[in-house]
Amino acid sequence: MAKVIFKLKEPNGTKATLIHLIFSYGYYEIDSSGKKKYKYLKVSTGERILPKFWIDKPIYRAKVTRAFPEHPEFNAWLDKLNVTINSIYRRYRIDGIEYPKPSMLKLDLKKELGLVEQEKRVSILSFIEEYNREVTHLKKPNTIKKYKTTLEHLKNIVKAGSLF
Repeated sequence: MAKVIFKLKEPNGTKATLIHLIFSYGYYEIDSSGKKKYKYLKVSTGERILPKFWIDKPIYRAKVTRAFPEHPEFNAWLDKLNVTINSIYRRYRIDGIEYPKPSMLKLDLKKELGLVEQEKRVSILSFIEEYNREVTHLKKPNTIKKYKTTLEHLKNIVKAGSLF
């Protein structure tokens, strides 16, 4: 069963320290001796907290105290991270990938949180137009003419609604 906990980078420190999200879900790799080595996702939340305002086990959240008035928003952010990583993991499971690599989860989490630029999707027509522009000076004029003709045929097919 998948489990999320949040751990302080420096739990015994006196200064604000980073909080790491740790997501364990049964993923393992076989090491050189043939034994299972369990792996987990560990990623920084980007949030810092003074260790004196932190409750470790069993809830792994900021203390509810007047000395740390931001605790509701802080814990809400951690809750959001918990829900987000579990949703990402569930999507993989639905897609038939029971144990995605931690690096895959990390990338998807960063995308979900807007920390990584989403891949820009390009239509086939845009791709061909750009390609034609880039190779105009590299190809013979008749070849470029064929490329442009092919592009026009594709545009007509798209207009007709029978493809793409």
